[in-house]
Amino acid sequence: MNTQSVDSGATLTSLKGLQLLRTPHRTTNVVSINTVRHERLFVISCLAAYVVLAVLLANVRPPQSDEGHFAEGAMEIATTGRFIIPTWTAWLPTLNRHVFVAMPLYFFSLAAWFRVFGISMLSMRYFSVLWGTVLVFAYYVVVRKISRDRRTTWLVLLLMVFNYDLINLTTARYDGMAAALSACGLAAYAALRERHLSLALFAANACIAVAAMTHPYGALGFGYLLILFLVLDRKQFRPSYLALVAIPYVIALFSWTLYISQDVIMFKSQFLSNAQPHKTSLLHPLSLLVSELHERYWVLFAGMRAGVPVYMRLKLGILILYLISFIAAVLTPTIRKNKASSALLACAMFGFLALTMGEGSRLYNYLVHVIALYSIVLAICLRHLRSLGRPHRAIVAVIVCGVGSFTLASIAYRVRLNSYNKAYLPAADYLNQHVRDAQLVFAGGEFVFPLSCDRHLLDDPQLGYANQRHADYIVMGNAYDSKFQRERSQDPKLYNYMDRILHTYRLVFASRAGLDYYRVYASPDLPIQQQSAKSNVEAAPVGF
Repeated sequence: MNTQSVDSGATLTSLKGLQLLRTPHRTTNVVSINTVRHERLFVISCLAAYVVLAVLLANVRPPQSDEGHFAEGAMEIATTGRFIIPTWTAWLPTLNRHVFVAMPLYFFSLAAWFRVFGISMLSMRYFSVLWGTVLVFAYYVVVRKISRDRRTTWLVLLLMVFNYDLINLTTARYDGMAAALSACGLAAYAALRERHLSLALFAANACIAVAAMTHPYGALGFGYLLILFLVLDRKQFRPSYLALVAIPYVIALFSWTLYISQDVIMFKSQFLSNAQPHKTSLLHPLSLLVSELHERYWVLFAGMRAGVPVYMRLKLGILILYLISFIAAVLTPTIRKNKASSALLACAMFGFLALTMGEGSRLYNYLVHVIALYSIVLAICLRHLRSLGRPHRAIVAVIVCGVGSFTLASIAYRVRLNSYNKAYLPAADYLNQHVRDAQLVFAGGEFVFPLSCDRHLLDDPQLGYANQRHADYIVMGNAYDSKFQRERSQDPKLYNYMDRILHTYRLVFASRAGLDYYRVYASPDLPIQQQSAKSNVEAAPVGF
């Protein structure tokens, strides 16, 4: 009897002990599940906010000439099966036969998109917004998987979602697609590396090879991947990985070789002509650095030039913020000693140097390949600052809110300005209503959509100087006018020719929204009734 009592007591004690052990475990599981749910909700909300902001900007931003030419290439593929850009033949006469000036993947992808969602400039822009969203999510995955720090990752996501330049750069052209595919490669590596390193390397390089087939600068992703591997996994290197890494690039190179084989001589001519403005000389690295900082960052990024809204010069503050974050990250031992932080900092520095030494055009567009990394470095520094105590947390909150407020205010301003609907569409509608039969229009590539491509349009900013063609209408906008003014000092003979041509034509239409404008000039040879429409001429800017 006593033995049974002792056994019963022991059993009860054991059961209570087990219950006590299980209770915290269940609580931990509940907390973990709730944390995951909250994070998913946060990520989805951030991506939704990014899409809304990007679509708002895509609906109102002024068009670029490149948008029309890229759309034309995709339209030709979608409708005729040929990859040509006839309206750009004033630049390269052979573009009405083959296109070798750009990598082909973007155009074929956009052609497929057009077949599903229709052909329009806004449809094209939404395609870019899609890739911008992919880019943001991919970098979120990279930071989340490598750092395993939820708060840093959330800061990264917020700073990317409310990064005005990232939104602006992923609402047009093919640069967003190339950068997004490159980021997908990094995300694949970060997500798979601990479970299956060989698969992670193969998947990452496959994405980067596809990015390079979209634009050569997509290959920057290989440099980022190499840095991540060397910092995080170099001890696990196996010679067999080299063959695995090479496979995607061999396939991509073989595919491109097949495409080039259509006309090798034309490929050399076109590709070299397009590559010329991008060349740099590594013999003068200091001059390259000065040129990069002045032209791409000071003039284009920070808006220190004529013809931009004054408020855009507030971006100088963001530029200074990036610079301070880089310096702080390098000088802070806690950040330097953290493998994930040091790897991401090295990637950002590599991106900056790669554009400085290897990209001579200094165009703002190519910042899309590094701007997300700048946000990541800033987030890493802010996370460290936040850990120093309550006063520093307030500083972090002010910085994040300030960056977000600038982005929201900038987009709100551009929505109110609405250059697409108030400047571009009225000019496009005027041309669509008045251009007839085989009449020719000299205008930027953005007028591809209303003018039935090469049937009426030729993008010739020299106004027939080289090809001796005569236009029935000439459309002068910001881009044409800036080229026109540059010729005053660079080529006075060309400038005098263009000035004489414009003064023989009659201004028949003008539209304007803020600093964005279009002026339509009609040839004196046109019938009087085609010159009489003067809608909105009073909106024309004064002088040339």
